[in-house]
Amino acid sequence: MKLYLIRHGQTDWNLHKRVQGATNVPLNATGLAQAADLRRQTADLEFEACYASPLLRAAQTAMIVVDGRTEIIYDSRLKERSHGKFEGQYLPKWDLIKPDIFDREINTNVQGIEPIRSLDARTGEFLQEIYYKYSETAKIMIVAHAGSLKSMLSSIMDYNSPEFRDFRFEQGQVYELDF
Repeated sequence: MKLYLIRHGQTDWNLHKRVQGATNVPLNATGLAQAADLRRQTADLEFEACYASPLLRAAQTAMIVVDGRTEIIYDSRLKERSHGKFEGQYLPKWDLIKPDIFDREINTNVQGIEPIRSLDARTGEFLQEIYYKYSETAKIMIVAHAGSLKSMLSSIMDYNSPEFRDFRFEQGQVYELDF
């Protein structure tokens, strides 16, 4: 099975380095252009399904990219991790606690942040479901968020490897993965 992982396009909160998490923020003009570019990049690909987070920025990206080629299935398990009281804050404040919130051993929920293992559980459940639902030759598009996409990778890869820790999902990019 091939997965085509897409992070949503840019929002004003991305641009101004504000923590979004589960806050519903729309795409800005750059994000809309990134989604249109992704539509062109994927125009020749046929997908058995497209799954997307129901949060507005991912839903908008999916609608533009898919452009009616297939139905979009919205799945709340693909939502970004809630960042509790840090949502809307600027990244310098976020950086004060950042190392701990991604530590799977600590698994913190400080200030209302969704524990990392909770995110891993819901994205892992999603992956398991599509693995058994579709054939080995299926092509599945997933439009979501940096955190939820990286969490899915942790189900597939060793999240302690340097390659995983340093990997970032960039906006406006499609990542092809054999699953």
